[in-house]
Amino acid sequence: PADITRLQAALTSRSPEVRKNVVILMGKTRFPESRDTLLGLLSNDPEDTVRHAAVLALGELGLPETVPACLKALESPDKFLREHAVLALDRLTFHREEEYRYDRPPSEQKEGLASWKAWWETHRGAPRWDWAQEGRESEIPDIRRYAVEAAARSRDPRALAVLLAAFGDEDAQVRATATDGLAAFPTEEAVSAAVERLEDPSWEPRCAAIRVLRAVLGKPQEDE
Repeated sequence: PADITRLQAALTSRSPEVRKNVVILMGKTRFPESRDTLLGLLSNDPEDTVRHAAVLALGELGLPETVPACLKALESPDKFLREHAVLALDRLTFHREEEYRYDRPPSEQKEGLASWKAWWETHRGAPRWDWAQEGRESEIPDIRRYAVEAAARSRDPRALAVLLAAFGDEDAQVRATATDGLAAFPTEEAVSAAVERLEDPSWEPRCAAIRVLRAVLGKPQEDE
């Protein structure tokens, strides 16, 4: 796409701040065509902050083939790159190995790294949808939220049931994410579910419900 071409051209800037901001935008736009560029920056950019942004952007992209590069980043001597790799893997795989601690040097991480590699060996080749369903059971609210978000973005016919089930989550952000996801399914069932969210005890799902109802039913006209 032309947008990707323009972003890639901006990466020739000598300014690390410019390159970092371009990488962040690549993650937010989630164009799969950004994959190879981000992998190259993660491996080769001379600026730490650009590499940190690149691994996070790979997490945003959500492409399973980038998992090995994120796992490799867990072995970096750069503690902040390891931390960003953990966050990227949270979003990419809906999984976190509790035995791995980014604040410890890789030489002390043999068990944690081995656990991650074992997870990848058993999950590579499986649909990312299946990873997300496992992630819905995570004790980490952000991972549950990413799993619900991925279901909504997939527009899979099974996703609506996932969103409805997430309304029972104890975390308000997870419920809000599930509510926002209803906009992808403009059906009577989804509208009814959004109306019910208007009575959620937390403001985040209530606000999400208003956004969904405006998107699906049309924004009410203001009085003249």
